[in-house]
Formats: sequence, structure tokens, C-alpha cells
Amino acid sequence: MNNKTQNKTVNLKTQIKKLKQQIAKLNKKLATYEQKCYNFVIERKGTKAMNMENQKNKINVFDVVDFFLKKDKKLNKTKIQKLLYYSQGYYIAKYDNVLFPERIEAWPYGPVVPDVYAEALRQEIQPFFKYFDFENEKSNLPLTIEQKEILEQVFNKFGYMTASQLTKLTHKEEPWKKTYDPEKLYSSCVIEPNILCDFFCNKKTLKKIKKTR
Repeated sequence: MNNKTQNKTVNLKTQIKKLKQQIAKLNKKLATYEQKCYNFVIERKGTKAMNMENQKNKINVFDVVDFFLKKDKKLNKTKIQKLLYYSQGYYIAKYDNVLFPERIEAWPYGPVVPDVYAEALRQEIQPFFKYFDFENEKSNLPLTIEQKEILEQVFNKFGYMTASQLTKLTHKEEPWKKTYDPEKLYSSCVIEPNILCDFFCNKKTLKKIKKTR
């Protein structure tokens, strides 16, 4: 073996060693991330259990998720979150009451309902899942005519947009802009119903919103 070949072999071994070290670091970070995700899910599950006692005989956010998934099974997590945000905002503006009791928080990529995020995350980290299934999370109460009307109009208005477009749109709007703070925990950045009301009450009523597909 000549010197040139030996040098190539040494360089290759060095590169392999560096790659192994990088992989080890990434695996360590991944393990830390998975533990944080697990803790997040457990925390949210406990919060949800406490909230459910106060929300008997009312629909919850998963009933709304189910409505949108029946409209389009290919909806991704980010897009669903934005549709939930607009549904809550317009419903509050029109009926002076919340559509669902779960809170909305301002996260880096826009408004998020943590309970939905946590449940989707829980299902993601389980092996062999194919589709998200929220059947066990729903209240299974029927949606009212008023609720269906709002959801239909929100889907007609925003359903054609991509998740990225919806994220950019929410970033331009006051509820997220006023609430999001990168220095705070997400749980401290709650988009309260009154903030939604102040913003959506000043927008066009849903009756005037035309289908834009």
C-alpha cells in the first residue's frame, strides 16, 4: 500500500470517527427532546382531566378537529391549529361565547391549542400509527346548527390555504402579535377570549365572507 492510499485510509477513518461522535451527540439530544415531549404530554393530560369536570354537556376542541378532518383527511397538524384559532375567534365574535373551552396559546409558529398538540404528539411517538384518531378525546355531543355554520364558513374561507400561509396570516394579526413573547413559556402566552373578541368583532362578519377557493 503506497503513502497516498494510506493517507486516504487514515482520512476516511478520521471522518468515520467524527461522524460517529456527531451521531452520538444527536442521539443524546434526541433522548432529551423525547423526555421533554413525554413530560409535556403527561402535564397536559393532567390539566385536561381537571378541566373536563367543568365542561360536561359541552363540546370540546376535539369535536371541532373531527369536523375539519371529515372535511379534509389530509389536513396537517399546523393547519388544523390555525382553523381552530379562526373558529374560536369568529364564534366568540358572533355569539359572545367560546366554541370550545380549551385555551389557545401563542407559539412561534402561530396560535396553538396545547391539548390538541399534546394528543397528536402522544400518538406520533407510539409505534405503527397510521392516522390520528381523536375518537376517545371527543365529547361526542352533536354540534349545533350555529356551531356547524361557523365551522363551515371558516373552512370555506381558510381551508384552501396552506399551513405556511395561515401561519404568516396569524403572525400579522393582533391576537398573536400582542400575546407572543419569546422570553416566556408558551403556557404564559395565552390568547384570552377577550383578546380574540376585540380583534374578530372588528372584522367582517362571517355572513359576508365569500368562498375564496
